[in-house]
Amino acid sequence: MIQAMMIEDDQLQQTALRLMRCLGSRAARDYCLAQEWRSLYEQICVLEGRTAGQPTLAS
Repeated sequence: MIQAMMIEDDQLQQTALRLMRCLGSRAARDYCLAQEWRSLYEQICVLEGRTAGQPTLAS
């Protein structure tokens, strides 16, 4: 059960990262914030090795 949750969580993280790269960070950030997905946006930033609010080349 725990392993299945970890796999699902990893898949969600990877999907979110791909989504952010496809949309461009500004659009993904705006969507996440508008939908109150702040924690998801912050997690994506961690996966990219930066902090939330830090500019990227795409923004």
